[in-house]
Amino acid sequence: EHGVAMLSSELRRDRAVQMSVFIVRAFVKLNELLLTKMELAKKLNEFNIKRYQLSYIPILSLTGSYSKNAQRNKFDFMGKGDWFTTSYVGLNLAIPIFDGFARSARISRSRIELKMTENQLENLKLSIDGEVEQSKINFKSSLATMTFQKKNMQLAEAVYNQTKKKFEAGTGSNTEITAAQTDLITAQTNYITALYSAIIAKIDYLKA
Repeated sequence: EHGVAMLSSELRRDRAVQMSVFIVRAFVKLNELLLTKMELAKKLNEFNIKRYQLSYIPILSLTGSYSKNAQRNKFDFMGKGDWFTTSYVGLNLAIPIFDGFARSARISRSRIELKMTENQLENLKLSIDGEVEQSKINFKSSLATMTFQKKNMQLAEAVYNQTKKKFEAGTGSNTEITAAQTDLITAQTNYITALYSAIIAKIDYLKA
């Protein structure tokens, strides 16, 4: 009983709780970063496809220029003299005709990359969901094991107390009380192990 109380008290200390919370938050943040990275990669691939598709559209651009020149022999631009104006306005039209199927190849490659990114994102989500479900099962199993071991420990304590009373009354043997004490220690050890496993399973479930 003293060993179980010591372990329970130690596991409830603020340091242990803070460390558990830190681990949980770190794993949650890691999963969020992975999902954000994959979603960003998906958007970039979608933008690439649109960019290559828009390259088929003709481009019309307007250009122009306006300037004044003095064209003098001396550096006296602030003085009197004529200034000559030059200007122009123009339109440029670029029509994509044939590029050796380069754009088509780029679009196909971008679509493949997009599909790969979507598959990776889906696999990541399935992996996280599977981890959550498995950790839930492990946590329930650990709780059931802990409850079972606690009942075994309580039964071993009752047997030990009864055997101890018989030994003190002179109706029990030394072998019986030694065996009962050994069974009690084993039951306490099993309960402590089950308690620790349940706490670890709970942390795994929270981080998932």
